[in-house]
Amino acid sequence: GRLAEAEVAFRRVVALQPTYAEAALELAQILLQEGKAAEAESTFHVALRLQPRWHEALHGLGDCLMARAQLAPAIDAYRRALKADPNHVATRFRLGSALLALGNLEEAVDHLGRAAKVAPRVAEVQRALGVALAKLGRLPEARVAYQRALKECPEDVESRVGEALILDQERDWEGAYGKIAPLLEAGVEHPGVGSVLANICRHLQRCDEAVAYLERLRVKKGLRPEQRSEVCLALGKLYDRGGAFDEAFACFREGNQLRAYDFDAKAHIATTDQLIETFTRAFFDQAPRATVASEVPLFIIGTPRSGTSLVEQILASHPDAYGAGEIEDTGIFVGELVEGRYGKGGYPDCFHHLTSRTLDRLARRYLDHLAHLAPDALRVTDKMLQNYRNAGFNALLFPRARVVHIRRDPRDVAVSIYSNSFLESVAFSGDLETIGIYCREYRRLMDHWREVLPLPMLEVEYEALVGEPERWIREIIAFAGLAWDDRCLHFHETRRTVATLSYDQVRQPMYKGSAGRWRNYERHLGPLLKALGMEDG
Repeated sequence: GRLAEAEVAFRRVVALQPTYAEAALELAQILLQEGKAAEAESTFHVALRLQPRWHEALHGLGDCLMARAQLAPAIDAYRRALKADPNHVATRFRLGSALLALGNLEEAVDHLGRAAKVAPRVAEVQRALGVALAKLGRLPEARVAYQRALKECPEDVESRVGEALILDQERDWEGAYGKIAPLLEAGVEHPGVGSVLANICRHLQRCDEAVAYLERLRVKKGLRPEQRSEVCLALGKLYDRGGAFDEAFACFREGNQLRAYDFDAKAHIATTDQLIETFTRAFFDQAPRATVASEVPLFIIGTPRSGTSLVEQILASHPDAYGAGEIEDTGIFVGELVEGRYGKGGYPDCFHHLTSRTLDRLARRYLDHLAHLAPDALRVTDKMLQNYRNAGFNALLFPRARVVHIRRDPRDVAVSIYSNSFLESVAFSGDLETIGIYCREYRRLMDHWREVLPLPMLEVEYEALVGEPERWIREIIAFAGLAWDDRCLHFHETRRTVATLSYDQVRQPMYKGSAGRWRNYERHLGPLLKALGMEDG
């Protein structure tokens, strides 16, 4: 345990024997234990230059990158480590955890599930698997994973919180409170407990209790930045609900400043430019198409917090439709194309090299996935966030697909994004200016698709939908090519798992209260309005 002395000793060894890989590895591991992640990272690289396929060094490098919140490079390091030692459970667990943090949920579940089979009695592995399954909406499986974690470690607060969050999603608020009540009585102060309490308090008339608990957590020492961020955002939403908008915004700002997301606005704008330059009318006129004819896919396009979950809930209330949520397949296909034979030009240049054969193969994979999810459905919805970028690719894969585009006032969208917690894959979400840039570029690309996309697209204004719900619900169902069914008007009564932030809203009747919400914060929104070009309202 005398790390400082060990560091000095190994520095001497490395200086005297620069090609001694084992000494470099030992030094890097000591530096990581001391919290010197940046220096440890460079020292792991020294070891890897000497032994490029060294599992221990690759795993350690991944740990360094995770400590510095560099998720994508960490995932690459863990993949390389797993390639060097495919049976290493800890590496597979770390890879699954990194994928979970980045939001690659399907692959995270695969790796965490395989780790859990090998190490079924490790509570940490079972808990991480429970979190990933819950985020995918696979609640019964998530509950089993949490219960296994608690069997091995009954005092595991996070697994208890996971169980409570599942009960919240199932609208069993008394049951959810029952899970955390012993923790509250014992004086446990934990961000997860605060999140549960914030979610359920309005259903149980316990919002004053929730505010007091979260305020204590807000100043509690020892919380990690991401934990304190969650606390601030949850507290801000409670203040917002109570009409204390300045206090709410202060919490939102503090919570977002604690997140270390890195959004490259210039690269984002450049990608929009490249997509517009690639997917022209001339491109669509000569581009190959998949020959697989299917009208099953229905793509829902919208920004985060624009109403995509609401539209999906309406469609999923129809007996011939299935709401699949956010399907990752198209993004996986794009990654395969970029890494493949014709991917040297990167994204979106790879789309210039597609063949009907390739498109058929990918389309069949996607349709096989849909058939597994809902073999009898006439329509299956996909509301993946990146659908707005992949609309052109989807048109080549599924020439008979339909698109529903839900539009909402970008100022309301932005306030809702800013007041909620997102994964690092939504890196623009932590700053008003970058949210504005994202919304502006989103609008620019959608304006382009409106002109060139060779798919039928129904555009729905969120404000119109909540203002005249029956008219627009009928329009949506007719556009989907489905016979009318009254259950779609009572979408809030449909029992299905919704694995997004909107899980509670879609189980309530349509309400207009969120339209124009941005005005409560107008005096704080200067950077947003400037980025949107809406300084004058």
